[in-house]
Amino acid sequence: MQLEIELKAWVHDPAALRQRLEVHGARLLRTYRKEDRYFRSAGQDVRIRIDGDDAVVTFKDKRLVDGLEINDEHEFGVSDPRTMADLLARLGAIPLVEKIKVGEAWQLGGLLLEISEVLGLGNFIELEQVIEAPPADETVRQARIRQAETEIRTTLAA
Repeated sequence: MQLEIELKAWVHDPAALRQRLEVHGARLLRTYRKEDRYFRSAGQDVRIRIDGDDAVVTFKDKRLVDGLEINDEHEFGVSDPRTMADLLARLGAIPLVEKIKVGEAWQLGGLLLEISEVLGLGNFIELEQVIEAPPADETVRQARIRQAETEIRTTLAA
């Protein structure tokens, strides 16, 4: 499990945003095309994502705090995403939505920034920080979340 802290926002001018990122020293990591299929079972959303040659299943324990999404994120790779989707359906999961995201991943300090066009919905930015081994102590955990929140909000305001 990892702890993910993220903020998502609409982007009206992706080219201007890219230029702003470059001015602030962000580094382009890669371009991508992500194909997502969402399912719901017993109140839990599950995503199957195909990203290049990789397929990953993700489910999150999600909460919103002051506009930030804070997730305990659980992920694992699968070799056959179609079979995984069939398994979810056989277990009673309901297909929710499919979407395709085309975009760029950037890094600025400890943040991952993704500028994406979600086909049919528009352009977005996601600012994300992942804590790979979240502390078990809740006080320490909250301090790490506040630290990530400050970094995300500072980056967004720059």
